[in-house]
Amino acid sequence: MRINLHSRRRVSLTWSHAFLALALALGVLVGTASAGQATPGQDDYPTTLKNATQDSKVDPWRFYNRECTSFVAWRLNNDNKIPFDDYWGTHWGNASNWKAAATSLGFTVDNRPVVGAVAWWRAGSAGSSVGHVAWVWKVSSDSITVEEYNYLRRGYYDTRTIASTSSVWPSGFIHLHDMAFSNTTKPAISGTPQVGQPLKASPGGWSPDPATYSYQWLSGGDPVAGATSRKFIPTAAQLSRRIKVQVTARRAGYAPTTVRSPRTTRVAQGQFITSVPPAVSGTAQVGVPLTVSSGTWKPAGSYTYQWYAGGVAIPGATGTAYTPVAGDLGKPITVQVRASLAGYQAATTTTAPTAAVAPGSLVNSAVPSISGTPQIGRVLTASTGTWSPAASYAYQWYDVGASGAATPIAGATASSYRPTPGVIGDQVTVVVTATRPGYTTATSRAAPTAAVVPGSFTNTAPPTVSGVAQVGRTLHATTGGWSPGGTAYAYRWFADGTTIPDATRPDFTPGAAQVGKHLTAQVTVTRNGWTTALATSSATSPVRRGVMTAQSGPGVRGLPVVGGQLRATRGRWTPQPDAIGYQWLADGEPVEGATAATFSPTRAQLGQRISVREVATTAGYVPLGASSPAVRAVRLGVASLADEPVIRGRAVLGHTLRAIVGPHTPSTTPVEYRWRRDGHRIWAAHGATYQLRRRDVGQRIGLRIVVAPQGWFPAKRYSARTPQVQSVPTMTTTSSVVRRRVSLTVSLRAPAVSVVGGRVEVRLGQTVLGSGSLRGGSRTLRVDVPGSGLRRLHVDYLGDAQVTAVSRTLRVRVG
Repeated sequence: MRINLHSRRRVSLTWSHAFLALALALGVLVGTASAGQATPGQDDYPTTLKNATQDSKVDPWRFYNRECTSFVAWRLNNDNKIPFDDYWGTHWGNASNWKAAATSLGFTVDNRPVVGAVAWWRAGSAGSSVGHVAWVWKVSSDSITVEEYNYLRRGYYDTRTIASTSSVWPSGFIHLHDMAFSNTTKPAISGTPQVGQPLKASPGGWSPDPATYSYQWLSGGDPVAGATSRKFIPTAAQLSRRIKVQVTARRAGYAPTTVRSPRTTRVAQGQFITSVPPAVSGTAQVGVPLTVSSGTWKPAGSYTYQWYAGGVAIPGATGTAYTPVAGDLGKPITVQVRASLAGYQAATTTTAPTAAVAPGSLVNSAVPSISGTPQIGRVLTASTGTWSPAASYAYQWYDVGASGAATPIAGATASSYRPTPGVIGDQVTVVVTATRPGYTTATSRAAPTAAVVPGSFTNTAPPTVSGVAQVGRTLHATTGGWSPGGTAYAYRWFADGTTIPDATRPDFTPGAAQVGKHLTAQVTVTRNGWTTALATSSATSPVRRGVMTAQSGPGVRGLPVVGGQLRATRGRWTPQPDAIGYQWLADGEPVEGATAATFSPTRAQLGQRISVREVATTAGYVPLGASSPAVRAVRLGVASLADEPVIRGRAVLGHTLRAIVGPHTPSTTPVEYRWRRDGHRIWAAHGATYQLRRRDVGQRIGLRIVVAPQGWFPAKRYSARTPQVQSVPTMTTTSSVVRRRVSLTVSLRAPAVSVVGGRVEVRLGQTVLGSGSLRGGSRTLRVDVPGSGLRRLHVDYLGDAQVTAVSRTLRVRVG
C-alpha cells in the first residue's frame, strides 16, 4: 500500500480546500460503496472503487482504492460491522504498521486465526517484502483461506489458501471484531424450580449451526461451581434464587458466543416423604435404656429427637437413647422425631407410646475388696464390688482393733488409703455405699486386711558417679533409686576407701592428691518413720593427671631488627599455670641460651624468622607447650621518609606532574615512584614525573613513595591526591547577523569527554550580552549588539569539573 506517498503527491490545495474536497469525495464514495450487499468469497468490493485506476481515489475509509488496506477496511465495515477507517482510534497507515496500531489500542494480535480476523504480514517477511493485510474467510485445523487485494495480481481481488506449515503463513492475526454466531432462539429451561427436582436446558437456535455446546448454570446471576452439564438439580444453595443457564456455542474459525436463558421463578423448598415411621424399643423401667429408630425418609436427612414422659418434654433427652429416671415412674414414653435437610421443609412425627415406666433396683453381686500390702507408706485400694446398674459410690475406711471393734478413720473417705503409724498392729476394712437417683441406697463391707506393719526403704538402684576421673574435671554423684523416696540425702566421697576431707557434696573435682586413686560416693537416705539406709556407688577408674588447655598461644611484640628487643606476650591457660618457661627459635630451631621472656636478635639471626615457645606447668596436670606464629625475617634496620611527598603541576590533560620528595634514611637508597589513578596503580608510571593521559580525565592522581634498602624494612608514604584531571576543549562557532541581532552557535568538544557540559557567555567588553547552558555539547545564543559597525565579541566557555575554560574572539558587523 502506498497511501502515504500518494497523499504527499496530492497535497497541493490549501488545508481548508483539501479537507472540503475530501469530505465531498468521501460522501459520494460512501453512498456508492454502501449500496451493495457484502458476500465473503466473492469480489464484492464496491464497483466505483474497483473500476477506477488503482490509487486514483480515496475510499470511504480514507485509504487508496484497490489496495490491500482498502479491501480489508471494506470487509471490516460490511462483514464485521465496525466503523473502521484509517484514523479509527489512531492512524493505521500502511499495512506494515497495522499491528502496532492495533496493539496501541489494546486489541489482541496473536497467532490464532479465526473467521473475520485480519491476516497481517510484516515488512520483510517471506509473505511480503513491504507488508500486507488480508481478511480471513475460512479456517481449518491446518490451513486458512483469505480474501485480499493487490497481492497475486496488482490492484485485483484474489482468494488464497495457506497451509499452517507454509513459509508465507501470516506474521500474526489482528482481532478487531471477529465473526461470531447469531443466536436465533434463546436457550430455555424445563422442569420445576424446586430443591431436589431436576431442571433441563435446551440450547436454543443458532446460525450457523455450532459444532458443540457447553453449559453453565447460574444462581442469582452467579455461576454454580461444577454445574456444567445439560441437567441441573437445585440444592439448598439455590433456595429462593432464580436460575438461568448460560449456553456457549463453539465452531472452528468462529469466536465462541455465549447466550443466557430467561430466569426461572424462585427455587422452592423440597418436601420429605416418610415410608416407615419411627418407633421406641426396650423395656420402660427406671435404669433400663430405651432406643428410638428414625424411620425411613426420602430424601435422607439429619434427625433430631425429643423424648416425652407422660406428654411432657424431658429436658436434655434429645438423643437416640434414653434411660428412664425416678421422675418418669408410671408415665408412658414417646419420642418426637424431626427430619431436616438444607433446602427442604422440616417435617416431624411422633412414635407410639410405651407402657408406663416401672421402678428399678440396685443389685450387689460381688462385695467390695481391698488390694495392697498393709504396711506404713504403702497404698491400700478398695474396689466397689459389682453393682447393677452402675451407681455412685462413697467410701469409709475403718480401724479394726484387737477386740474386733471397727472405728471410722477420720478423713479416710477416698477409694484408696495409705496407713499411718497410728494403725500399726491393727486391721483395716472399708464400707462402700452405692447410691443412684430413683434407687434404694445400699452398702457392702470388704473383708479386713492383715495387721498393719512398719515400712522400710528399698534401694532400687545404687548411686552412680558420672564424669571423667581426671584432675580438674568435676564428677557428679546421683542419689540412686529409693522406694519410697527419702526426704533428705547426705554424700561422702572416698579415695581408695579413705574418706576425702570436706568432700560432702554431690559434685567433687579431683585434685593432685587423688591422682592414681579410685573414687566412690556414699549416699545416706532418711525419712520420718523409715529406717535410715545407705548405699555406695561403683569405683571410678584411677584418677588421671589433668590436661591443660591453651585458650590462646603466646605472641611476639617488637620489630625484628638486629639489636632490637622482642618480647613474648603470655598465652591464656586453663587452669592458671604455676610456672611458665620460654624458648626462642630462629627459623624453627632453638636459639641457645634464649630462655627469657625477651630476646635481642643478633647478626646471627639476620634473615631468619623468630618465634617463641611457651611451656606451662601446674601440679597434677601434664605440662603443655604452645608456640607463637613466626614474625618477619630479621632485618638490619627500618628505613624512613621524613615528609609526605608532594605533587606539582596542573591537573590538565597533556600537562606533566612532578613528584617532590623530602629526605629519607638511608640516604643512599634510591626512591621508588608509584603513580596512582583514583587509588589504583598506573602501570609503567615509575618516574619522578608523569604526563597526564586521556584515561586520567575525570580522575584524581596520587603518588606512593617507597624506600626499600637491601636488608632493611622498607618505608612508604602517600601524597595527597590532585583535583580531578580536566580535558582541554576545542571551540567552534558559527554566526549570522540580522541588523543588530547576532545568532551565534557555539560547539565544544574535548578529548576523553563524551559530551561537554557547562555554560557559555557572549561579552562585549565587560558587558555580558547573553549566556546559557550547553546541551549535547552546543548552544545557540541570540544577542542584541548595541551600536553599529564592526564589533569584537568575546565568547567564553566557563568550564566545569572535567573541562577547562576557553575563550574566543569574533568580529561581527552590525547595524
